[in-house]
This record gives sequence, structure tokens and C-alpha cells, in this order.
Amino acid sequence: MNLIKEAFPEHAILSEESADDLSRLENPYCWIIDPLDGTKEFIHRTDEFTVNIALVYNHKPVVGVVYVPVTDELYYSILNEGSYYEYKGEIAKIQVSGRTEALRILSSKYHRSNAFLDMVEHNASRIKVVEGVGSSLKGCLIAKGDAEGYYRYGLTSEWDTAAVQLIVEEAGGIFMQMDDTEMVYNREDTLNRKGFYIVNDHVNILK
Repeated sequence: MNLIKEAFPEHAILSEESADDLSRLENPYCWIIDPLDGTKEFIHRTDEFTVNIALVYNHKPVVGVVYVPVTDELYYSILNEGSYYEYKGEIAKIQVSGRTEALRILSSKYHRSNAFLDMVEHNASRIKVVEGVGSSLKGCLIAKGDAEGYYRYGLTSEWDTAAVQLIVEEAGGIFMQMDDTEMVYNREDTLNRKGFYIVNDHVNILK
């Protein structure tokens, strides 16, 4: 975070690990940072925790970075320039899958709500598998074409979603709040209170 402050001293910063300075609301540029997304994954010593970094301009993400420290995998995107996956020195442009049946749905390992379970039961004929995955990796896997949907009905925060939203959208996917409205950032209330869904295609918005 100090590197960002030094490189962009005129930008605001919102981070889970720092006191919130509401003067950021007057700044069109705001970095939104989660130094450790997936605390339970970290505690259980899995490889499914991430570092999330996003740059928001006028409430919308324009840069998104998700780094997986244990496996040294990197997902990143720039507005209007696509999304990319970097691993072992190889960089590939990624895009969502075209699958509309036999859907691979991701879920949190620790936050499967009754609303989520009801949605899965209601759409069982279209769902092939439900797999638990940690942190913002769920959105990254959808962006890479390894799954088709993730539905989060509970509360999250801006730093949980800002980076992955751009990665998903630049890969051709859809990221919306549960009421089908757009998620915006650098808000006074940093909680994402409406929940959200990520899908590869409009026809896979399951209700």
C-alpha cells in the first residue's frame, strides 16, 4: 500500500486494514485494497486466499488485480483492454466460457445461505456441479472459463469485489447486484448490502 501512496499521492485509498478517511468521497480516484481476502482459507492453510487491488475512477473499476500468493498466480485487467492470467512466466488473455447447460456453479466454502441452496434446488436440471472455492478466486475462475456462475446473497465489502468485478467484465462476464443493478464503488457505506451474482452469460442468471 505504501508503494501506491508513493506512486499516486493524489489518489485516495480504501483498505480493509486501514482507518477509513471519508475525504476519499471527494476524490474521483480511489484505490480499493484487500491485503488478505479469504481469512478462513488463510487460517486453514489452503491456497485459496488472495490479495485484491482495484483502482476506481468515478465509482467504477478501471484496474483490477487479484494475486494468489501460495501458487503465484496473477489475474489482472484494465478497462477496455481485456483480462489476463499470468502463471509461471506465461501470460494468457482469458474469457468466460460459452456454456449454457450443465453449469458449473461455485459457492463459498463457509457461506452457503438458505437462499443459495434454494436457488440450486430450483435450478437443479441446469446445474452439473456445485463446488466450494475460497475468496475472490470464484470470480477469477469464471473469468477464465472454468465455471459459469457464483451467487452471493450475504454481505460483502467493496474490497471483496472491486478488483474481481473488472476482471469478470473484461473477460466477457456479467457482475451485478442481486436486484440486477450495477455495483458502484467508493461509497460512504462500504458494505455490499444487496448481494451479487457473477455469470458467464445472461441466460445463466438463475433465480
